[in-house]
Amino acid sequence: MRKHDVFGKKVSKMRPFYLFLAVVVIIFAGYFAITQFQDQRINELEAEQARLENEIALLLASNLAAEEITFTAGDISNGIPEGYFQYHMESDIDDLVALAGLSKVEKSVMIANDAAYPVDVTLPEDVHPVRIDLSFVVSGDDDVIDLLNVLLESDRLYDVTNVDVTMLVEGDYDVALTFYAFYRS
Repeated sequence: MRKHDVFGKKVSKMRPFYLFLAVVVIIFAGYFAITQFQDQRINELEAEQARLENEIALLLASNLAAEEITFTAGDISNGIPEGYFQYHMESDIDDLVALAGLSKVEKSVMIANDAAYPVDVTLPEDVHPVRIDLSFVVSGDDDVIDLLNVLLESDRLYDVTNVDVTMLVEGDYDVALTFYAFYRS
């Protein structure tokens, strides 16, 4: 290899080595900078997670500490209608779904008369539970909460025992509700 190039300038073999060394230093510096940034971000997210867990624990503790309101059978008998007619039950469910803003949603309703009540509570002999399985697909998760609020605010006594919400691939929500209504014979 020549010691001088065509223009008479001295050729140095060290220039590519310095370039290689500079690239390696930049790569290591970038690696350590990215690692430091990610560690900092993880620490921030862990602190936020701990803060949210503490808030949830406080909310749960305050809800558990809330005074329970108990009713006697005579107090709630006004919310239990006389007699059972499946047509009226289906009509009531349609009205509740419509009040929740879900009247255009295709739904499936299954009603089982005199079903076994899953809660370990002895009901008076003249009070009978009716199991209602309601399933539908909605586009927003707020629709489920709206329906539960409508059930809560209705004049009739409903006991919601199961709510399954599954997010579908399209972004919709498949909702399956199991709740009980009561009637007196």
